Amino acid sequence: RIEAYLDARRPLNTELVLLGPDYVGLSVHARVAPAAGWSTQEVAQACRDRLIEFLHPLDGGDAGEGWAPGKRPHRSDLVALVGAVDGVDHVVDLRWSIDESGGLDADRRALALVCAGTIEVTA
Repeated sequence: RIEAYLDARRPLNTELVLLGPDYVGLSVHARVAPAAGWSTQEVAQACRDRLIEFLHPLDGGDAGEGWAPGKRPHRSDLVALVGAVDGVDHVVDLRWSIDESGGLDADRRALALVCAGTIEVTA
């Protein structure tokens, strides 16, 4: 649909080339303390699920509308997100990193859409 729209408006002596977006993985390693009476496995899985949902490039983010090119969450966003999961008493530790592999140069990586990388949560 986008290609047809742009193709109809391009000068005849030009070639239209469309490329899909680049993605960069954001990995999260978190340790949480479950609230009394909660299963450690269920709490850890709920945290993983919530992080994966939040980091979805098209449906994630604060408003569920995905991530703008180059936009990244802050560590505080991730800590608040995990801390709000049912069954989490508090976040003991949370570390995150941007996947630098994937063959993207710095300019392309800076504009890539964020997505979930390795997500590890222990409770």
